[in-house]
Amino acid sequence: MSENEDTSCYHFVISSKNLPVYDKMTDKRRILFQKYNLPYSVLINDMNPYIPLQADEILCPRYEANPYSCLKFIHAVKMYFRSFRNWENVPQYIIRTNASVYIHYPSLLKYMETLPKERVLAGPIHFEGYFIVGMIMIFSKDVLLHIINDSRLYEPSLMENADDVSLSLLAQPYIDKFIDMMPFFMYPGQDENGIYNLEKVEKEKKWLYRIRFDQDRNYFDLQNWKNLMAFYDNFEEHPKI
Repeated sequence: MSENEDTSCYHFVISSKNLPVYDKMTDKRRILFQKYNLPYSVLINDMNPYIPLQADEILCPRYEANPYSCLKFIHAVKMYFRSFRNWENVPQYIIRTNASVYIHYPSLLKYMETLPKERVLAGPIHFEGYFIVGMIMIFSKDVLLHIINDSRLYEPSLMENADDVSLSLLAQPYIDKFIDMMPFFMYPGQDENGIYNLEKVEKEKKWLYRIRFDQDRNYFDLQNWKNLMAFYDNFEEHPKI
């Protein structure tokens, strides 16, 4: 991304190469990023350092235990911040999203216009209330700047949590409160084949979805991506996907 590019956000997508569906969903997301002119990187979790990567992908070695799950994102943010000469040119918000989360980006961008400029961590609040679920986490850049310089990064008792828990706890001293995005999430109900009920989608008009059908992580997940992109983004299936 050019330092002079005018943008309000930068998007990190957390993905992996262990299931083909993640690459295919990321290919579909690339179309959305291009459509809405959004800057992004894809952080690839993998044990194999020799896997072929695309130009927009960053390899983050995959470890089975924390704290690496949290630190790999923090290191990617640190590298991104260092690519700027001037702090004023860094986008206001950094978004961290799982590969399997569909987002209608015009709705997200409109929502971010309502957020404060500083002290922000937004996302779906876990039902126990003490962390933001990692499906999507929106940080204002000042919060991440504090986090990457926080000495608690070296405290095992904090960093051995799941990555979304660790990030939430690291952010807490630098925010006023968690900002809940759960009202924008929808679980539209699936038929016996795992396909979302588009009548319910049309009625509710939410704009965040977790796409995961455990009985088949390939065809049905991709079909739901296709259906949601057609509904929200006027997208017709790309012949190469």
